[in-house]
Amino acid sequence: MEFCDGTTDTTTNTPVHEFADKSKSYWVCLTYDDPITKKKAQHCDSVTAQQMCAQDIVKPVAKCKPYSIGLVGGKASIVPSNIDNGSTDDCAIQSRSIDKSSFTIAGSYPVKLLIKDWNNNDSICTSIVTITPGTLIDYANFKGNLNVYPNPFNNNLTISYDLLENSSVEVSIFDMLGKRVALVSALKQAAGAQLINYDASLLDAGTYILQLRTSTGILNKQAIVKK
Repeated sequence: MEFCDGTTDTTTNTPVHEFADKSKSYWVCLTYDDPITKKKAQHCDSVTAQQMCAQDIVKPVAKCKPYSIGLVGGKASIVPSNIDNGSTDDCAIQSRSIDKSSFTIAGSYPVKLLIKDWNNNDSICTSIVTITPGTLIDYANFKGNLNVYPNPFNNNLTISYDLLENSSVEVSIFDMLGKRVALVSALKQAAGAQLINYDASLLDAGTYILQLRTSTGILNKQAIVKK
């Protein structure tokens, strides 16, 4: 048997061969040799990965990796390639899909990656996707501003913001894994300048996200605690 990629097999009537590039088609030639008459005949045919793998029953190997992304404008989205850590299949991978792709709340989420080959064998792995509050500011709808000082700070933090209209207001502090570690305030406020003096003595040293959420949008500011 000649596999037309530079290899042959004359040791068996049922040769097995793996092609390096399964995206191509190959000419495979079988030579018949009559030991009595010494006559030879050859038959060649073109085969593709789908044809070669028609009887494939081996599942793909799904490999996942953790992934982290920040919310922008209160939203975050991922695609299968974000959590695929080099999944493989003996023939060829047909599709990759995930069971959750959109997020609106910071936190850690298990996301399943489904790998399918051309013969519908499948395999699943699970990634931990971390959604952080993000450090980007979305000004599209937000009516106001946010400032924190000093920054870096030790135990005491001053938070100031201006509201351009009456609104419900929630001020929170998140760690970089997206977990809310403090709810600073939650109330309805009138338009105008607002000031909060916050005792952060219980916070460990590190980087945090201060989030101001109103009825018109969200603003995030990075704040660093130094002890």
